[in-house]
Amino acid sequence: MSLADEFKWLPEGVVLRRTASGVESMEALRSGEVQVAALTLDEALRLRSDLPKIAIVLVMDESAGADVVLAKAPIKSVRDLERARVAVELGTVSEFLLRMALDAEDLSLEDIEVIDLSGSDLLAAFEMGDVDAVVAYPPMTDDIVALGATRIFDSSEASNTIFDVLVVNRPSLINRQEVLSQVIAAHFKALDYLDRSPDDAVYRYAEYQGSSAAEVKATLTKVRLPRLQVVRAFLAPDGAVEETAKQMLVEQIVSPSDADLSKLVDSQYLPRVLQ
Repeated sequence: MSLADEFKWLPEGVVLRRTASGVESMEALRSGEVQVAALTLDEALRLRSDLPKIAIVLVMDESAGADVVLAKAPIKSVRDLERARVAVELGTVSEFLLRMALDAEDLSLEDIEVIDLSGSDLLAAFEMGDVDAVVAYPPMTDDIVALGATRIFDSSEASNTIFDVLVVNRPSLINRQEVLSQVIAAHFKALDYLDRSPDDAVYRYAEYQGSSAAEVKATLTKVRLPRLQVVRAFLAPDGAVEETAKQMLVEQIVSPSDADLSKLVDSQYLPRVLQ
């Protein structure tokens, strides 16, 4: 969206607001300070207890290696995690990834010692030797790897499950549906620009993030930015977003405030074709 904003492709009157965390974005949407927010799928599901009429209207990216299980020696595989101390932020996509990794080896959370930590506490616990493994995500991943951690599982092995999505509170859309459609169209226009002028797009986004072009390029190797037809499939009834949401509720990653997910996703604001 930052690229669309820089090129003035967003509709008049639309203002991007940067937040420090997903929690801050959730609170801004909950309080009505913003009408639309970029969140992880689990954050969107958690909001439903306070905002039952929210809808996911766009999949912005899919993790394809950005979320990772890291371990110290002598652990070399997920199978070796049995009885190990594993730090993970419970109730988030990190727990979801860990469950998938364990399930692939016929293990469960009961087979490990779960230590519920978040943010910088994950890095600190690994550095102090208080845990044997962590479920991490950028930007902390590189710091933990620098401490000698080995990657034993990542989100590239669990495709179509970990999404960043655009969420809208439906009541705030009164007389603004066309504006939302234009915002989403601008997102795809920015992706098209990334395809046509990747170096310039990366440079501009790096400036926006306050990072280097090399760091942005590295991040892009670990996420997928789905184009229109793929997003349409993700948001279809019983598509990947709805199916992953169901699995998160079944595994109680998020408390099931409302098990009916039939209105969770709404693809009507997607462009029919790209201009």
